[in-house]
Amino acid sequence: MLVLRRRQELRSGMRAKSFWQADTGLVETVFNRTQLRDFVYSSYTAMLRGQIKDPPPRRIVLRIAEYLDCDMVERDDLLIAAGYLTRPLYLEGPDRDGLIGICSRLAELCSAPAVVVTRDWDIFGINSEMATLLGIQQETWATQIVNQNLMDLLIHPDSPGFRLVASAGHEAFVFAMRLAIGTFKRDNALCEGESWYVERLKRWRSLPEPVNPAFSELWNEIRQDTRGSAGIDAKPNKWFTMKIVMPNGHPMSIRPISLMLPAFSFPRVVAFFPADASE
Repeated sequence: MLVLRRRQELRSGMRAKSFWQADTGLVETVFNRTQLRDFVYSSYTAMLRGQIKDPPPRRIVLRIAEYLDCDMVERDDLLIAAGYLTRPLYLEGPDRDGLIGICSRLAELCSAPAVVVTRDWDIFGINSEMATLLGIQQETWATQIVNQNLMDLLIHPDSPGFRLVASAGHEAFVFAMRLAIGTFKRDNALCEGESWYVERLKRWRSLPEPVNPAFSELWNEIRQDTRGSAGIDAKPNKWFTMKIVMPNGHPMSIRPISLMLPAFSFPRVVAFFPADASE
């Protein structure tokens, strides 16, 4: 155990005396359970006794690693043991906003209807082709797409995207929901417990007919599918094909394709290219 190892290193002279910045000021680090409990993680001894089953929050694990003066390997071992990723999956703040800007420029260069989305499928921009497809103004898209979210764009009854998909018939609409649910679960396989995930799922489950109860039933049925097939038993080239009815009344098959920046899963561009339904 790292606490014992650090104490032994300190006693043997292998580790120099160090100090910890506690809330009350600097204290000499002695690497024992009492100090770790008092200054780092108040539930530490309770966890050792088995009174707490869940691991501490990720920020507390990082604080424990800092207290124990862990190197990168030791810190990552602590995170993995607590069930956390060693590196954040998604960018936040200014770094994310910078990539959203790049994705927005990429979407404008795309010849197919496209949207810019983050990991929670919130939409941060659409190109002119998407505005034309939806029959809305590009400049005011945020006021016309319900909740500014890609899932809502497809399944919310008040969404212009819903009208395109639902007009293709009930079977096509259910297929589109199945595809969207499977893809969302695959994209966010490690996020089920996060507050934003729970909030969005609650919102989608509360939508009226014809979305529910079909959506909730599909959500419970569809597993996270690493192939991206959304649990659909079909030929690979049909996994991502969905039917819509254009504003002019013409039926069309489209295939959503994700365009990602190197080294980043999100933000990304999701473009909807024409597909041959006979494939």
